[in-house]
Amino acid sequence: MAFNVEQIAWSQHSTWFDNRLADINTRIYIAEMNGQAIGQVRLELHLNQTQCASAQRVPEKSRALLDYSVAPPWRGKGLASRMLILAAQD
Repeated sequence: MAFNVEQIAWSQHSTWFDNRLADINTRIYIAEMNGQAIGQVRLELHLNQTQCASAQRVPEKSRALLDYSVAPPWRGKGLASRMLILAAQD
C-alpha cells in the first residue's frame, strides 16, 4: 500500500521521483524477467528520521524505509522475496 493513498498530480510525483533519484541515500532497484520490468524495490537509507524523505512514516530506530511492488501478472510467484533478498545483498 502506498504511503499516500490520495491521487497525486503527475508534476508532484515527477518532482518526488527526481528527488529520490538524486538522493545519495536512496536506492532504487528494478527487477526484470526476460528483459521486462516486473517490479521495484526502493530503500531510503538514513541514520535518523530527519534524513528520510518519508520520516513521518518511519519508526524512530529504523535504518531504512522499504518500499516494493510487483507488477500484477507476476504476483504470487515468490518474486517479491527474491527481489528483497537481492536488494539487501547490494
